[in-house]
Amino acid sequence: MAERAKILVVDDEDVVLLSIRKVFKSDAFELDTVQSPQLGLAMVESRNYDVVITDLMMPGMNGLEFLDKVRAMDPGVRVIMITGYATMRTALQSMRRGAFDFLAKPFTKEELSNVVHRAMQRGSMTEEPADASLAGASESAGALEPGRTYTLRNHSWARIEPDMRVVIGVEPHYLSTVGDVSDLELPKPGEGVSQGGGCAKLFTADGRTYSLWCPLSGRVLTLNTEVMENPARLTEKSRDLWLIKIDPTAIEHEIENLL
Repeated sequence: MAERAKILVVDDEDVVLLSIRKVFKSDAFELDTVQSPQLGLAMVESRNYDVVITDLMMPGMNGLEFLDKVRAMDPGVRVIMITGYATMRTALQSMRRGAFDFLAKPFTKEELSNVVHRAMQRGSMTEEPADASLAGASESAGALEPGRTYTLRNHSWARIEPDMRVVIGVEPHYLSTVGDVSDLELPKPGEGVSQGGGCAKLFTADGRTYSLWCPLSGRVLTLNTEVMENPARLTEKSRDLWLIKIDPTAIEHEIENLL
């Protein structure tokens, strides 16, 4: 019999713990729940978890500090942060510091199930930038240069074009956790997208729908018709095929949240 996946949920709200228990009540998972980050650290020390789901803001410990402690204890565990709109910047910083993903409240049962499904796909997580061109802009004064590429870790990438507009695509590591893409839903030209918000929906062959977080805010200028007509090509050329082109609105401030 295959070993069941182990999930730890850390949240100080009973209603959140109850709702997550309902999603993962099947025999496919071993689920532990605690109501404080201190108890969460004790559980991580005593058991080998596949996934830790934690609220970003809890009494007694900063969410980023909790993330750092968990990953120091078990570098292989996938940490999913639960965040509200007011803590979106911290959620993005958590991605830079090693969180696998985040979920913005309110989230649906399907969204929670899908992000945990992605987290269970082992061996696909990026630990650090692949090369110097992906280092954070906050570490380089001359960062806003045409041709430079930045990533929202394990989700999406943004490349500055010669006209200082930005094209946005899907990180290869994200695609490796969702499988074959059968269809796409993209925002329309003229619509706005926001950093950390959804800028695409990916529909996969196994019937799941995944949201792709946007690396930068801006107004959508155009869509890539090549990838819309053949979404399966993303699997082959995810670093070359962009999804949308935007006119960025806050790139100087937002780029520090990227790698």
